[in-house]
Amino acid sequence: MYYNVPHTEKTLLQLQIERVMRLWEIATGGPGHTSEIPFIVMINPQARDDWLQFFKETNCCGYPHTSIYSFFQGMYPAVDLDGKIILTAPGKLALNPNGNGDIYESLERPLYKVVKKVCDGADVYEFEESGVNTITFLQDRVDIVHIFGVDNILNKVADPIALGVLLRENLNILNKTVDKVDPEENVGVYALRDNCPTFLEYSEISSEQANSRDATTNRLLFGQANIVNHFLCTSFLQQVVQQR
Repeated sequence: MYYNVPHTEKTLLQLQIERVMRLWEIATGGPGHTSEIPFIVMINPQARDDWLQFFKETNCCGYPHTSIYSFFQGMYPAVDLDGKIILTAPGKLALNPNGNGDIYESLERPLYKVVKKVCDGADVYEFEESGVNTITFLQDRVDIVHIFGVDNILNKVADPIALGVLLRENLNILNKTVDKVDPEENVGVYALRDNCPTFLEYSEISSEQANSRDATTNRLLFGQANIVNHFLCTSFLQQVVQQR
């Protein structure tokens, strides 16, 4: 969140928040409207204080703090290349966040509101439990969820075309993808496994598979990169969380 976008003084997170703000203004006239566009961030628990400091320094990038929420990733023991558990001190495990894939389990964890308070004459931001878990909040408040990586500078938040296709085709999920720039590019790809859509890490396909092409189109068979850009109906997302 601290990396500045080239030729600006904005962080990647600020850029995404400003896009949501603009969308809100176009759709409803802005924060003065009774409706809202919740901006929910999955956070590494180890970076909790960094996030609060960021919100303080930027005043939540101009977004109403009452419409910013967060939930925390799970933490798992770190291991070395030999599979041995790493310690940070005698008897203390080294822990790391469980990555993007942890989102489905994390959605069942408590949802936190970003609360602004005044302490000794200065604004202070804190995380405060909302009283519900994240998936329950989503089910009660929104119909479609747009999940994306904050580091995607080209991301179009709540892309109306993608939303339109999702609704017109009565889909549960729509994934945005881009073609790989090179067969050996280290990026996960979409594929079919037992005729079921799935996602494969680049480490799961061989070099031969990575270079395989369609005989008719000459396009890579494993050429659709996963850019972590997903649109899901909330009802379907809830089913995924419950059935995982």
